[in-house]
Amino acid sequence: MAPYWILAAYAAGIGLSACAPAPAGSWPLIAAGLLALLWLPLHRCGRAAPLLCAALALAGFLQAHQALQPPSRDDHIAARASAGMIAMEGVVQQAERLWDGSSRLDVAIDRAESTETEGVVRLTIRSGGPGAAPGDRVSWRAKLRRPQLFGTPGEFDYPRHLAARGIYVTSYLDRETDLARLSAPEPDGRFCERLRGQIAARIAEAVPGDDAGLMQTLIVGIGGSISPERRQLLSDGGLAHLFSISGLHFGMLAMLVYAASCRLYGHSERLLLFCPPRRILPLLLLLPLFFYLLISGNAPPTRRSFGMIALGALLFSSHRRTPPLALLSTVALALLLISPLSLFDPSFQLSFAGVAGLMVWMPAWQKHLDGCPRWQQISGAMMLTTVAATLATTPLVLWHFHQIAPAGLLANLPAVPLITWGAVPAGLAGALLLPVSSVLAEFCFGVAGRLVALTVALTEACLAIPGMQAVTLHVTWLEGLGAALLAAALLPNLQRRRRLVLAGLALLLILAPLPAADRMRVVALSVGQGDATLLTLGGRHYLIDGGGLTGSKVDIGERLVGPALGRLGVRRLAGVILTHDHPDHSAGLPFILEHFEVDGFWSALSAAGLEPEIAAILARRRIPTCCLTEGWTGVLADGEVTFSLFVPPQEADDPNDRSIVAYAAAGGNGVLLPGDLAARGFDELCAAGLPEPVTLLKLPHHGSKGSRPERFLDRLQPALAFVSAGRDNPYRLPHPFSVAACRQRRIPLYRTDLQGTLTFTASGSSWEVRGPSGDIH
Repeated sequence: MAPYWILAAYAAGIGLSACAPAPAGSWPLIAAGLLALLWLPLHRCGRAAPLLCAALALAGFLQAHQALQPPSRDDHIAARASAGMIAMEGVVQQAERLWDGSSRLDVAIDRAESTETEGVVRLTIRSGGPGAAPGDRVSWRAKLRRPQLFGTPGEFDYPRHLAARGIYVTSYLDRETDLARLSAPEPDGRFCERLRGQIAARIAEAVPGDDAGLMQTLIVGIGGSISPERRQLLSDGGLAHLFSISGLHFGMLAMLVYAASCRLYGHSERLLLFCPPRRILPLLLLLPLFFYLLISGNAPPTRRSFGMIALGALLFSSHRRTPPLALLSTVALALLLISPLSLFDPSFQLSFAGVAGLMVWMPAWQKHLDGCPRWQQISGAMMLTTVAATLATTPLVLWHFHQIAPAGLLANLPAVPLITWGAVPAGLAGALLLPVSSVLAEFCFGVAGRLVALTVALTEACLAIPGMQAVTLHVTWLEGLGAALLAAALLPNLQRRRRLVLAGLALLLILAPLPAADRMRVVALSVGQGDATLLTLGGRHYLIDGGGLTGSKVDIGERLVGPALGRLGVRRLAGVILTHDHPDHSAGLPFILEHFEVDGFWSALSAAGLEPEIAAILARRRIPTCCLTEGWTGVLADGEVTFSLFVPPQEADDPNDRSIVAYAAAGGNGVLLPGDLAARGFDELCAAGLPEPVTLLKLPHHGSKGSRPERFLDRLQPALAFVSAGRDNPYRLPHPFSVAACRQRRIPLYRTDLQGTLTFTASGSSWEVRGPSGDIH
């Protein structure tokens, strides 16, 4: 059975773990064992392959679920999560300072509250340096938390990301001084991590500005200091792959070391007589390559590259030839057996997809370059390499990063040689020269930094060309599948009939109209301690607020709201409504206004009163803006479907009392969204006339007691209520009084902090309620 079929079966089981819960009992393990036992006596029979595939799929499914959960032992640090403040002590595994001045450490804990404990904690220090280096023994006192999903469609699965690294709990400190450094490092295997930190520090001294962060990620795989603006530039220019240690850089090092070793080996007649260099050198060179794997951070792309080189060296020395795709599949399977959750890592997917694309398309395309002048062959091969890798990775890039970067086809032509033949060798030379001469090392780092700066300047020039700007495109899972089928239809040596079938299916999935829109649907997006609600009325989509985390630099619009709209199939917004200008309602809107088609923007503020960033986007994109006047304003009236906005007097002292109220009705159902309206604002709403009916109510101001939710409940008497709040938020919202008010009136209360994104669909005179995992009862 070919390795790629074995890989496909095992990976399918791992992938299934993302949408199916962990099984109860041990029957899946028994079933997998029985299937494998049945396959053993029948493995020579062609019909036995499905038995092995089923056994591998079950094994992958079980291993993935096992990796998602921390060990159930009482002495594991995860058992102490949510147990209040505890004192912890351990050894730093990794330490990194991030672009925003915060720091991140992974600490292997061995003691907690004077009790022997084990496990790794991801510690974030909000301000200041790490205060410790890999190998240092440290201690601190803080709370432990299990990372949780927001529960929003399309969000990055941070808990799974950490679980793939064996981390199940996180901790936070405000200042560097809250971390105590107990002792210097011991010879415990952290030498490579400390060496990485030392090289990164010397690069920061030798290379100015943002280019230092790019050099650090190129040489030692430490990229936390790269600013979001520089990351966005590289992403828009299609060069993000060049500035992460990958097979490209690993291959460069292997070629340089092999060429130098061959020259030295050839000077010894005794060695040449003992064994040909092509037989023994690839095996001997695995040791320095493994060392580089460790100091570069042991990332998935470098593990893949090292695995392929190691397998290739073994096969070459044993006189065996293996098809490239089989070799690639074997390496991928080996990595997944070690870490099943790596399958969900975008870098893992992009790394293997890119190499597979080169293996599939390049042999067929390079035939057309035969007979051309040397310079044409080199430039043509570079262009074709970019195209092949782009074709293979575009569906994944769209799914994970929601972007198409046409500038990459042009920017990669000068960038690839500048980085792989210039910056990387110069940077590696600087790292090797550090123990010998700091002056020569800094010179090499400086040369590499100038090449990086030149690459960035050329990328900016490419992006300035009309038509080369990156396009943000959020896709549904059907559209993502269609993009993958379209790439498959372009495979070489494919029968015409199969190519047409694949292309037809791809176009059908991409261009097929979305299912008929519900007459009225309310989606309360789970965005933490903020507010973002999508209101759909007969195919028209209105976004009411855009969320935002107060005091955080995370762009909720980019991370949560935008991907959620894409997964929900929203391409155009009939309107965006800003209820009031508080960051937990407005901070996510700039991204939405910039990257989605918006037909109108409503608020109670004039252009001068809006946040400058929002006002600038509205003006640049020429989005029609409406400054609402006090009282009720009709937005939509289409038969039984109506949508209105109420503006209370804007002279109120409390900004929450100036919050816009939204009301929509369809048939016998109505929903009232009062924003952060407080007691005085509610009086104004009552005086202006309460709408009817209200069968679904969003509790005002995240369910605070001061908003007097009991008055809303008594006057409106809704059938259901919901509240938007963040899990374990410091304000302790919704307030227990608000929760009790709903319970006393027997009104079901749905909460985004506990249940994730909530979808309410009008059905007759009632509502159907769904959460991220399906119906909620």
